[in-house]
Formats: sequence, C-alpha cells, structure tokens
Amino acid sequence: MAEPSTVARPYAEAAFKLADEAGALAKWSEMLAALAQVAENDRVRMAIKDPNLSDAKIAGLFISILSGKISGEAENFVRVLAQNGRLELLSEIRGQFEALKNEREGVLEADVQSAFELSDAQLKDLVQRLEKKTGRKVRPHVSVDKELIGGVKIVLGDKVIDGSARAQLGALETALKAKGAVMQLTPSEISELIKSRIQTLDAGAQMRTQGTVVSVTDGICRIHGLSDVMQGEMLEFPKNTFGLALNLERDSVGAVILGEYTHITEGDTVKTTGKILSVPIGPELLGRVVNSLGQPIDGKGPINAKMTDVIEKVAPGVIARQSVSQPVQTGLKAIDAMVPVGRGQRELIIGDRQTGKTAVAVDTIINQKGKDLFCVYVAVGQKASTIANVVRKLEEHGAMAYTIVVAASASESAAMQYIAPYSGCTMGEYFRDRGQDALIIYDDLTKQAWAYRQVSLLLRRPPGREAYPGDVFYLHSRLLERAARVNAAYVEKFTKGAVKGKTGSLTALPVIETQAGDVTAFVPTNVISITDGQIFLETDLFNAGIRPAINAGIS
Repeated sequence: MAEPSTVARPYAEAAFKLADEAGALAKWSEMLAALAQVAENDRVRMAIKDPNLSDAKIAGLFISILSGKISGEAENFVRVLAQNGRLELLSEIRGQFEALKNEREGVLEADVQSAFELSDAQLKDLVQRLEKKTGRKVRPHVSVDKELIGGVKIVLGDKVIDGSARAQLGALETALKAKGAVMQLTPSEISELIKSRIQTLDAGAQMRTQGTVVSVTDGICRIHGLSDVMQGEMLEFPKNTFGLALNLERDSVGAVILGEYTHITEGDTVKTTGKILSVPIGPELLGRVVNSLGQPIDGKGPINAKMTDVIEKVAPGVIARQSVSQPVQTGLKAIDAMVPVGRGQRELIIGDRQTGKTAVAVDTIINQKGKDLFCVYVAVGQKASTIANVVRKLEEHGAMAYTIVVAASASESAAMQYIAPYSGCTMGEYFRDRGQDALIIYDDLTKQAWAYRQVSLLLRRPPGREAYPGDVFYLHSRLLERAARVNAAYVEKFTKGAVKGKTGSLTALPVIETQAGDVTAFVPTNVISITDGQIFLETDLFNAGIRPAINAGIS
C-alpha cells in the first residue's frame, strides 16, 4: 500500500503548477489551508467515508462551506480529489504545496520550541544564526514547551537541532548505560562523566535529520523522511532503541530494528546519528560472551573496551596480502594430514545436521591453547542451550582465555543474526591488523543466509532463486574476503610504526549445513566458490562411527 506522502505528491505538484501559472501562490496557499481545515472537521470526515454519498455531493459540501472563498480552479481541484477518493489527503497535499512554495521562494519554515518565552532580541538573534547556518531565509513559528526544561528545540523540515536540557539529560542517560549500570560506577566516575557532558553541551546541539515511523512489521520499520541518511547508518528510535538503515528509497527508508521493537508504533520520531554501526574491539573482549552489538550477555559485568570499529569494512587489497606459509593445527590428524589449513585461509566445514561440524570447530579452538592464536566463535541461529554447552566446553579446557564468543541465538531477531558474523569479523580483525594471528568460526552461514532472506523479503526486495535476494553471494563474499594474511608493511602502516616486521592473519572456518548431502544447493555452492577448500562431513561415515566423518573424496 502506497504511503500518503507518495499519493499526495502528484496532487500537490498539480496545484502548485496551476498556482504558479496564474501567479497566485499566496492565494492558493490560503485556499488549501481553508480546505485542509474543513477536511479536519469530524462531520466532514464522516461524510467523506459515507458510502451512500456520491463524489459530487461530497465535493459540493466542501464548495458550499467555502462558498466565495475559493476560485473556480480550486473548486475543480476539489471535484478531482473527490472523484479519486483523495479528500482525506488534503492536509498532506497542503503541506507538500507549502514545501514547494517555500522552496521556490527560498524560505525555510522553522518550528521553534522553547522552554520559556523568547524576547524579540533573542528570536531575531536565533533567526540570524539559522539563516547563516542554512543559507536560506527562515520563517520561525515559536511555541513554548515547559517539558524541554531549558534551551530550545528547532525543527527545519526533516532536520532537528535539539539544544534542550531534556535532550542533554537523555544523552547523559545513554552515556551512563554505555559505560555500564550506574550501580557499577563509582561516584567519582559518574561525576567525571557528567562533567564531560556539561563541557560538550554546545557540541550536542548539532543538526540531525528526523523522520516518522510509517509502519513496523516483524522488526522491520519503514520511515518517512531522513533525507540525508547513509546506507548502514545507525538510527535512534524512542526509548534508547537503535536500528540500521538498509533500504534507501525516494520517499522512505527501510530499517531493521536491533533489539526489542514492541514499543515502537506508527508516528514515532526517528533520528539519524551520523554513525555507522560499530562494535567494541580489543583484548578486553577475550573470555566474554557478547551479542551481535558487542554487549555482554554472560552476566560478568560491563566490558571496558577502549576502542570500537565499524562492522562493515573493505577487505585488504591485493598489495597488502602475503602468501600463506604457516599452518593452523586443528588437532585432528585427518584434517591436518589431508586438508591442512593455513593461517589466513578460508576453509569450509560442510555437511548435514548432526555430522559433527560444531565439534570440529570447537576442537580446533581448544587445540590452539598456548599457540598464540586468538579465536572468535560466532554462533548464528543456534539454540541457546547449544551455545551454552559450547561455552561450557571451552571453559572446561581453558580455551575461553583466548576466545571471544559472539552469540545470536534462534530466539533473537533476524537482523541480529544477520549482523553477527560481521561483528565477530571486526573483533578478529583487531588482532590481524596488529601483527597477530586470529581464527574465526562462523557457525553457521546457512542460518545467516536464512536471516538475510527474511529481512530482505520484509523490506520488499525482489526475490531470486530459492527466494534469496540477488546479493546473497555478496553477503558471504564480502565477509569471507576479510579473512587474509597481511604483510608487514600493512601492519606497520596500520599501527603507524608501532609494530614492525610482523605479519598478521585472520583464518576463517565457515560452517554450512546441507540438506541430504546436497552440496549443489544455492548457498553451499556460493560459499564453496569463495573458500579455498572444504571439509565435507558425511552422515553415513558419522553413523558408522568414524570421527571426524570426513569424506576424503569430496573434501
């Protein structure tokens, strides 16, 4: 179903063209304002929706109410709207007409909300500042809102400058939550945080774009507005909830909500943040279990990571790579002898369910004890109990000391399952780019592809083979290409000379689940073509008691 703004645009443009040709923009502005006011009347609304009234009678009702106040062309305009059943859009049409008129005249409407009455001098100074900032003439509409506590909030079209005390307190609350629960901070730390927020009050009142929620379905949100949003940008929803902008369309933005979304309703305000989705990185994450956003879920308190990095990054170029010459000892003789894995390679673990794929991956992590290789285990779409068992097994063997677990269980939203591998990869790249070796296991990418398919279909992207979107190959290729061995020059440049003469590597062991041993299905063939080799686990060999159940012919 088309959005009201999309449906109203052609009518607003037609009215503007008529008014412009007649040189009567101001007159048409008054007439549309009067028509919109009539359309807001409860009795008129009921008449518009009454199936027993003809289009001509409804149009006649409008014309009779405004007899002598609108021109003949405006009366014809009302009749066309009635015939097309669009009279309820008069307010939207009037708004878009005013936007076109202001654009022609170089005027910007400013909705100024203040916590107190502004004097003439204050308002004049504010208008001058806005005109200097926007480069356009500003027409202010001032109102008082005591709930702002202090300061002003200015709305310019779909952009907002919020310098109110309420906004600063909200930012302080967010900062406290980011640092950890208030009870876990010392009074001196809280005092220092409040001091830093006070010192940056002016910086907080920056111009941000805002939009309006049009619809929310299964964690997918469609937003009207946000004219300058970036692909992959974090969006701020009410109650400190964030989303990720994925679909950028002419009139709307399709976003996935990261986390709980039941409190988000149609009409809510959404703001841009100017930030691309990032996660914490560094050695502070070792030994911890985190979600797709890098937030701890193991009950061991906050993670005091000193750095963050974006989850979507460009893979190292050809010049930055170095040939693979060092092995990753998995501890499984069949693999190390027949299909050895090198540091910086991508080796696929593929097989039907219950053939020991996760066991191979976990054994590989456990075998890295004392070998100066950091591990990242990314669990996608698995049962929470299964993830807990893996963590327990790693703890029993002392492997959590050098391992980060990123968990997006089956109970989490499709969006969280979709971004989990990218978050884990960014955490692993921290070690690679500083001349260290890391191993990352994606368990499994089939479920990530399912989650991405669900998100894409809800965003109304065209489906292709097996209902996957057209870029499902790129989904995995851009992820797995980030696994590489980088040369010493790359490490030295990245660390600005702090690390010299050392190469770094990120080895990837993606897991793919097949159906009835079919390695020719869509997703398996995609990932096979991206990886350097594959370890194929067969059900018949597994049932025969052979562990690991490797089919040497296909591997």
